[in-house]
Amino acid sequence: MSTTQQQINCPVRQWKPNAPQRKPNSMPKRKDFSTVNSNPETGISLCVPYAFKNVGPKRVFSIFKKPTIVHPTTGVHENVSLGFIDRIDIKIRKDGNKCVFIHFAPGRWNDTNNEILEAMKSGQALKVITDGDGHFWKTIISKSQRPADYFEDELEEGGDSTDGQVVEMDDLFA
Repeated sequence: MSTTQQQINCPVRQWKPNAPQRKPNSMPKRKDFSTVNSNPETGISLCVPYAFKNVGPKRVFSIFKKPTIVHPTTGVHENVSLGFIDRIDIKIRKDGNKCVFIHFAPGRWNDTNNEILEAMKSGQALKVITDGDGHFWKTIISKSQRPADYFEDELEEGGDSTDGQVVEMDDLFA
């Protein structure tokens, strides 16, 4: 067999000049936070790995507020209440579409849905119906670490460093 045939049959290899040397068949290790993200006491985090570009947080909230799901064990469509949504994070994918994270408040997961949660813990994706035509989002337990909360004013650049703080002023400037 020639060298070109061997290269075609091999999986894709990646080489970076400054990267540490690894064994040829080893993959980079990523920490899996799915056990933490599936605990109702610390707050459940779900992930929709693929959503279209036009999907915004208000639409995600309206769908997950009282979603119609395909039950993972019975396959029946039913309306459920998953719990109190704490926040929604949206990440833009490399292809321009979106990855959506739905974070539920700690201790506010609806306990009547433990069967659904157990099915998701075992690796089954939850199908959440998004419209009347039967389109759905495959939803899984997030494997990423739940990021800390931030406030919009923390993102603004060039703002006065005394925002939100009490500052004494001279009478000349008051």
